[in-house]
Amino acid sequence: MGLMLLGSVAVLGALAAVYALVEPYFTRIVTLEIRLTNLPAAFNGFRILHLTDLHTRKRGLLEKRAARLLASERADAIFVTGDSLKALSAAPVVRDLLDTVQCDGPRISVLGNAEHKPWIDQSYVEQAVRDTGVQLLVNSSLSIEKGGESIRVVGVDDAFTGRADMDAAFSGVAKDEFVVFLTHCPSVSEEAVRRGAAVVLAGHTHGGQVGLPFMHNLFPYARRSAYLSGLFKIRDTFLYVNRGIASEKGVRFLVPPEITLFEFDPERGSRYRMLAQDQ
Repeated sequence: MGLMLLGSVAVLGALAAVYALVEPYFTRIVTLEIRLTNLPAAFNGFRILHLTDLHTRKRGLLEKRAARLLASERADAIFVTGDSLKALSAAPVVRDLLDTVQCDGPRISVLGNAEHKPWIDQSYVEQAVRDTGVQLLVNSSLSIEKGGESIRVVGVDDAFTGRADMDAAFSGVAKDEFVVFLTHCPSVSEEAVRRGAAVVLAGHTHGGQVGLPFMHNLFPYARRSAYLSGLFKIRDTFLYVNRGIASEKGVRFLVPPEITLFEFDPERGSRYRMLAQDQ
């Protein structure tokens, strides 16, 4: 009996190990409708596609799978929260990926820790990110206008490496503006809430990559993160931490990679709102 039990455990362990190597390719699109009472009326139904942590080197299986998923999607804007490029030469691959989405609106990105390479002139890195077809926000902001109204998108440089400048990013932002805040690392989320952001989008953690108790702490980018993955409610602000597409060390277990599509709809409310974890 003991040998049979050990054999069963060994087989289950082997199957789990194999699955952990396969799950990184099970990218899915997560769709959320969120209620935003202070949203300008012109932006009712506004759709945002959120990508993060592509870590692209080449056009591989991950990129091809993501392209197939995105080919049927429509968005009013695309927001990328950093770590797009593992190699600067991969900028055309990321651009092609973004081009698969039906989107006539802005494409906006911030930088992640993987895009700060001490052995490369930072200006080259930033240009490579722009070459993916995005407007790059480095501790700055811009407005999106629609129907005579506007929302402000604020983006910070990478907080994980200590480059986020919140004062500079929010410079010129009025208190009554509707703000979507983009950051690679979620560690500055609560500061963004204090400054009036209505929505915060982040990545960096990869969701911990392993969905077993304490195991996500094996991955350094998930350590010390109060917000590991998913939807959170911090006072009146929605925070979403995206699991990302790429997988460090090529392993995931019960934490599949994701692409997120948001629809802003203050009239119907949110069928996912109860998933938010109040902080």
